[in-house]
Amino acid sequence: MTHQILVLIQDELGCLGLAGAKHIGRLFLAEAYIIVHDPIDFTFATKGGQYTYAYNFFDLMSGIDLPGNMLSGEIPWELGNLSHIKSLNLSSNFFTGQIPASFANMSEIESLDLSHNELSGLIPWQLTKLSSLAVFSVAYNNLSGCIPNSGQFGTFGMDSYQGNSNLRSMSKGNICSPDSGAGDLPSEGRDSMADDPVFYALAAKADHSSEMSWRLPWRSLVMILSVLQPMIYMSCGCLVEERAALMDIRASLIQANSTLVPRTWGQSEECCSWERVRCDSSKRRVYQLNLSSMSIADDFFSWELNITVFSAFRDLQFLDLSQNKLISPSFDGQLPDNINSIFPNLLVLDFSNNEIYGHIPIELCQIRQLRYLDLSNNSISGEVPACLFTDHAVLESLKVSKNKLGGLIFGGMDNMSDSLSYLYLDSNKYEGSIPQNLSAKNLFVMDLHDNKLSGKLDISFWDLPMLVGLNLADNTLTGEIQPYLCNWTSISLLDLSNNNLTGSLPNCSMALQVNFLNLSNNSLSGDIPYALFNTSELIVMDIRHNRFTGNLNWVQNNLGIDILSLGGNDFEGEISPDICNLQYLRIIDFSHNKLSGSVPACIGNILFGDVHDHDILQIFYVEPFIELLADIEMHDSDLSTTYYDLGFAFSTKWYQYAYGFNFVTMMSGIDLSANMLDGEIPWQLGNLSHIKSLNLSYNFFTGQIPATFANMKEIESLDLSHNNLSGPIPWQLTQLSTLGAFSVAYNNLSGCIPNYGQLASFSMERYVGNNNLYNTSQGSRCSPSGHVSKEEDVEERYDDPVLYIVSAASFVLAFCATVAFSFCHSYGRSVILKM
Repeated sequence: MTHQILVLIQDELGCLGLAGAKHIGRLFLAEAYIIVHDPIDFTFATKGGQYTYAYNFFDLMSGIDLPGNMLSGEIPWELGNLSHIKSLNLSSNFFTGQIPASFANMSEIESLDLSHNELSGLIPWQLTKLSSLAVFSVAYNNLSGCIPNSGQFGTFGMDSYQGNSNLRSMSKGNICSPDSGAGDLPSEGRDSMADDPVFYALAAKADHSSEMSWRLPWRSLVMILSVLQPMIYMSCGCLVEERAALMDIRASLIQANSTLVPRTWGQSEECCSWERVRCDSSKRRVYQLNLSSMSIADDFFSWELNITVFSAFRDLQFLDLSQNKLISPSFDGQLPDNINSIFPNLLVLDFSNNEIYGHIPIELCQIRQLRYLDLSNNSISGEVPACLFTDHAVLESLKVSKNKLGGLIFGGMDNMSDSLSYLYLDSNKYEGSIPQNLSAKNLFVMDLHDNKLSGKLDISFWDLPMLVGLNLADNTLTGEIQPYLCNWTSISLLDLSNNNLTGSLPNCSMALQVNFLNLSNNSLSGDIPYALFNTSELIVMDIRHNRFTGNLNWVQNNLGIDILSLGGNDFEGEISPDICNLQYLRIIDFSHNKLSGSVPACIGNILFGDVHDHDILQIFYVEPFIELLADIEMHDSDLSTTYYDLGFAFSTKWYQYAYGFNFVTMMSGIDLSANMLDGEIPWQLGNLSHIKSLNLSYNFFTGQIPATFANMKEIESLDLSHNNLSGPIPWQLTQLSTLGAFSVAYNNLSGCIPNYGQLASFSMERYVGNNNLYNTSQGSRCSPSGHVSKEEDVEERYDDPVLYIVSAASFVLAFCATVAFSFCHSYGRSVILKM
């Protein structure tokens, strides 16, 4: 009985069916003649490499190569009749059942690869007779029993057997017995090679002439089945070569021991329905591949992917290979110089977060439709080709952050392409100054932070009319901020922090509509111009560690602000109650200034829990990409927003912590430390139930610690040290279950130190410098009155004010009952009369 295989070849017009092939292993076809006019070179993969043969191909090689398909069922025992075959590769399929013992008849076999299938049972001991076998693998199956260690099998390493949990090696001196085999060799078909050639490549003699005429039986012309490999089991879905390429990618993931091999790949004939793959609805060609994060949660994963496999996807427009430890043997870990021929029609290419090194090939400029290029977080060195800045007609976003790139910024160019909108060159090794005549008509975001840029920052002649975000932080730029800044009416983010800028801020006639402003860690000075920040658009303002002076009256107009960091300057005067109008505040940092007076009690009415209506993560929405990316499903990355690295710092728990995008949701706090504030601490601050950090240290506060602080249910750090506070430590503070850092050192506190609840976890250094404050002896407990009681006498009644109420009510009721008895009962009246 024979079974026909339907081979379908898809082209632009649809599907063409070519029937006539029979069961693999017993295949008959009509005889045919082939006319070969010129010598032909053939390539064939065997023994783990690819070999090239000339016209004497048939004299040198015979083999079957079917890896990376979707073949299933049992391996036909008839393949064992191929006594002249030299190579058989059935790896990366779905074969089940046992390894045929008839394979022992392949007397000339040199390479046998059955890895990455679902084979079970034993390794036939008869295979040890294969004296010419040089390469063998049954890795990643479900085989069991012992590993043969005689004959050629004594030469193979354990990597040929890995991935079979029930397969064991024999100890030294022992031999895997024939009982581990799969039975006797079948006799059927043993002598049928002359009459029944079973789908193999037969050596052929040819009469070589200027026009060679080979008369070969077609049934013996199977040659190398890798030629037919992409045509097997096809449908009218994606192209045959695209399906084969996807299966090659799948095989490479299996080889890399990836735990995230797409499960749907190979389970159906229609690869357009496979996960991480999208096809064009009309031509049914693959146009999007999402291969990101194939190494998640696996630090030892290393993916060797031959990048030339993508040549099969001629209509590919979106490719995401980000978040992998990608190593390509085809280009030795570097981007290939012929990258334009591999990806001729790409719109989006994301190679970020891999292990790519070497240079950026200039041929990227030849991918004429490329609009989004991300090579960030690699080890690429050299310079970015200048043509990517100036000569690419449609490139809109270029991100090469966090590499080892250097040289002059922008390749020494100052006139950018009109298409360029988003430019990320941050965290590299660029040197020199920024061009004074910089021109980019449609540039929205320019991020150059964390480089080695130096020289005077002069923006007076910049022509950047569309600029929304500018980040020049963490360089060594000098000079002043010129009044030309006032003309940037569309600027939303400005980060000039960690440079050597001096002078005062320009006195603009109207407010900047900036959302994020970071000028921290410079040497800027002078008063803050009132008009410059007279806006409700400001969300984050960080001007810490400069030399700014004057009062804080200008703060009251920033009604939409979330983060207000003014620490480390020379501001003076009082904190105005108008600050309480800033209801979106989550961070107040006025530390290390010269502020005086009392703390406005109304600060206790600020919620410190609401997230501002402005979405801090979406503020740089990439409008030009909306249409381009509307139909993309890139994994774990949102290309509709920029990747700007926002960072903020806040001191809490005696350390300074840096926060990223989620800053406003992770932290809320007030830091008024190291000023000259005095008076009593307002009890209303206890209403701040959502605050996580409160630092009032190094001031002149007097009075007692408010017991209302026990209402700060989310407080993690409370520092009241180095003040003039007096009285006992409120026992109610022991109820603060989230408190992780606490200090009242160097005050005038008295009484005993609470030794239960969270306060029992703090060392004595948090209480030092209070002469009248003492620790309780072992076995004693600090009572709510501040006195020491025996622990057995101090029960939970001290921890629950309801007990006081119940006790008082009981006393009153008892007294009333006594009085009523005395006046209403005859005996009681007699007793009173006798008194």
